[in-house]
Amino acid sequence: MPLLPTHTGPPGSGRRWIAGAFAGAVLLTAARGYHEPYAYPIGHWLLDFRHGFVKRGLVGTLVSPLYAWKSPAEIRNVVVTLSLLVLLAALAALAWGTFRLVLAATRPADRALLGAAALVTATSPIVVNMAYTAGFLDRFLELATLGAVVAASRRRRVAVAVLVLAGFAVHEMFLVYGLPMVLLATLLAAVPAGGAVDGRRLARDLGLVLGVAGLAWGGIALGQHLLSSEDIRAIERDIVRTGVLDVTGAKFATFHLRHGLTENLALQSGPFLGRILRGDLMRVVLPPLALLLGVGSLLLVRVRRARLIVPLVLATLAPLALHVVAWDTARFSAFTIFHAAVGLLAVVWVYGDRLAEGEPGPRARRAGWALTACAVPVLLGNVFMEIPGFPAQSVHDDAFLRWRTAPTTASFEECEPVFENSGFEEGNLDNWTVTGEAFAHAPSWATPPRSTLRHQGVVGHWWASSLYKGGKDPSSLRNRAQGSLESRPFRIDADHLMFTLGGGRDPDALYVALEVEGREVARETGANSDVLEPHVWDVRPYRARDAVIRVVDTRGGRWGHIYVDEFCFFRE
Repeated sequence: MPLLPTHTGPPGSGRRWIAGAFAGAVLLTAARGYHEPYAYPIGHWLLDFRHGFVKRGLVGTLVSPLYAWKSPAEIRNVVVTLSLLVLLAALAALAWGTFRLVLAATRPADRALLGAAALVTATSPIVVNMAYTAGFLDRFLELATLGAVVAASRRRRVAVAVLVLAGFAVHEMFLVYGLPMVLLATLLAAVPAGGAVDGRRLARDLGLVLGVAGLAWGGIALGQHLLSSEDIRAIERDIVRTGVLDVTGAKFATFHLRHGLTENLALQSGPFLGRILRGDLMRVVLPPLALLLGVGSLLLVRVRRARLIVPLVLATLAPLALHVVAWDTARFSAFTIFHAAVGLLAVVWVYGDRLAEGEPGPRARRAGWALTACAVPVLLGNVFMEIPGFPAQSVHDDAFLRWRTAPTTASFEECEPVFENSGFEEGNLDNWTVTGEAFAHAPSWATPPRSTLRHQGVVGHWWASSLYKGGKDPSSLRNRAQGSLESRPFRIDADHLMFTLGGGRDPDALYVALEVEGREVARETGANSDVLEPHVWDVRPYRARDAVIRVVDTRGGRWGHIYVDEFCFFRE
């Protein structure tokens, strides 16, 4: 069965122009969100199978020979380079898919409809998400999903089995990221556009996919069961020996190895279904999602397979299941757009020849032009709306680079407090002065009661947050409180001042500042993340001088909060 009808699409020069347009749209959209990999995703590139079959260890096992005899900076450069190449491969695959959508059309009306859907995909939040999480293993999942869907659409069983196994070996979340789309493509391929359904073939194909998935999941569960605490500590020691991450970073990298999937999600957050309906996120996610689902549904109606609309919608919305138990809502909601685009591609790949036959009825024609018209405001929204949870422009993780300019074995376990209670471990604000109400109820326990967020990066048990007003009232989670927190004066007598920082990104309204003898000499802001990342200031020029630390929150609204913890000195 051909992948697409051979008689469709514009001639050669037109094809090149269209391909260039979609490639440019994808790259420009990705530039809005590109973020160099930081400590957490880099840790996953350092995992391997030396101490057993560990979750997410396949990538590290394959690339580990490239780390031999290299310095920490060189290893990090290898990871950054490889993650960028994988990102470009994933973006190229998505651009190729959108380009093929246009080539699938024979009529001008279909070309306009599928071209509009392709442009909406190329400029949607999923592309920003792919660039923003460049170092994450998600890119491998996207490639495995696209490859497996193509193979399933063409009924290449061996290729499907290999790609499904690879997807699970890369990341156990292939269960939600990729498997629903592979099952959808398998179902579409086994249900012909005309004629009776071959029940045996359908059962055989679905059974193969589910059987391989069950085998892979069983292998993950067995590997997790056989992995001992000593094995995990050995993995952490291996990561620390690379010099790329410190002890804290290594523990982040192996966090998922200490718990099963269900426990991982339970530790990350508590159930809060309301986040699915969060207005600012749904404003940019729902329009492209609805448009792509509408186009896919229209094509299924045209080939008289309307009953397949239900599995198309269910497979597309699979990532939303994670919203109930996971805090990374922007990332997972963007994946629904990816699923919708892949589902549309699967429909076109399987039923392309049938779509080229005959003339669509008047209702189908009207629906097609209506969807094409709706694509215009959706496309404008993709281009001009700020996407919640991601930056509006490209950012570079300078804080991580400064962290690595400190001694490579540095960890908070080797630090000395800047002054008594500089890390909030006394459970109060002794030696700190509060202004306003933002920090009036600080510090917070590491896992606040009734909180829907469980913060990674907290050192010890207590940390300062401008988000909680205290008490057991669920409304304690808020952004509108404003104020500042100022330390008592202290004498600088070390080379580096270290701390962890999380929360919103606004260098003018949300920041930590170091003031030396009344003059601000350093400032850091968050990265729109609830993970507290380590930061380092080189304070050698200010030795033997008096200083204070100021934590400021003068912003309301989304991401209008800041977290800090563990101000300490590191001495070389």
